[in-house]
Amino acid sequence: MEEEIRWPAEWEVHERCWVGWPERADVWPNGGKEAKQAMVEVAKAIANEGLEHVTLIASPRSVGEAAGAVRAAGLDGVVRVSALELDDIWLRDTGPIVVRRTAGGATSLLGLDFAFNGWGGKFPPWTKDAEAAAGILELEGLAREDCRDFVLEGGSVHGDGVGTVLATETCLLNENRNPGLGRDGVERELRRRLGARKVVWLPRGIVWDGDTDGHVDNFACFAGPGRVLLSWCECGEGPGVCAQCSSCEEAEAVLERETDADGHVFHVTRVPLPEIQRYTEGEAAAIEGGSRAPGEPLCCSYLNFYVSNAAVVMPGFGCPRSDARAREVVERAFSPGRKVVQLGVGRTLALGGGNIHCLTMQKPEL
Repeated sequence: MEEEIRWPAEWEVHERCWVGWPERADVWPNGGKEAKQAMVEVAKAIANEGLEHVTLIASPRSVGEAAGAVRAAGLDGVVRVSALELDDIWLRDTGPIVVRRTAGGATSLLGLDFAFNGWGGKFPPWTKDAEAAAGILELEGLAREDCRDFVLEGGSVHGDGVGTVLATETCLLNENRNPGLGRDGVERELRRRLGARKVVWLPRGIVWDGDTDGHVDNFACFAGPGRVLLSWCECGEGPGVCAQCSSCEEAEAVLERETDADGHVFHVTRVPLPEIQRYTEGEAAAIEGGSRAPGEPLCCSYLNFYVSNAAVVMPGFGCPRSDARAREVVERAFSPGRKVVQLGVGRTLALGGGNIHCLTMQKPEL
């Protein structure tokens, strides 16, 4: 009997969530002090509000610190601390993508271990992160499929659970990922590995997301079959003047003319972007090695949220108007069934180059 692969949607039931412990001094201000506090907040929300078990993965030298933070937050029993060498915390991109494999009438979970090259070679070293997926699968006792002939980050794709995948051309078709493979080759790999039946290509994502070349999880995501949330720039300058306004309108035009894998039209809901935020002089100076410059824009998006079993855990950026409006839109999109928990950790996490969705990876329930 032929094998069938299905990549579950993020709103399907999870057995567990994996998150990482920040400590890289050339990425995080102050060696990750504030980021660690934010991580505990995220883990607590996923565990207590999201009704989900959490595994916090820390390097061997930091396991004691991480375990102490878990105890102090009253999370013993729901947050498990495990030791594994990592370069950074972005398990959405470095951890395994877990799919359901059905063969011979039996269904099992399968962890896909894709190649990771530091988002196109931007952030060395990444040798430990390149082994993260295999290490997590070993910790969990999950079957592993070697997919290291193909570079893929989890944040570069978003699926509806029934065969439709969203991606951006600027990321997945970038020559710094899979040179020479081209659109047809990338689609072939997504069909083979993730069970994709249709890939919908958005031209680009958040234009100041240079770290990832425009990951789709910052820009557009499914809230259900046929329902897409799309980040929307409200700066007032409009397309032709503002590059982000142009990117948003290009994406909306694609989604309006495309259909999902079953031929259904998309229902698109705009989610406002927060006002542009930038590294301050103090924040840039607090990162070792001068990897960030004062005035450099942060990549901030409300869609960088985690859909847990009972809640959507989403970032807030200290922008009262857009924080509240984005929360309202997300609440409507996932209601009934899930409440929205908005944490004021968005800027802290964005300083390290990602946000809540980036630092989480779910293990679906069998």
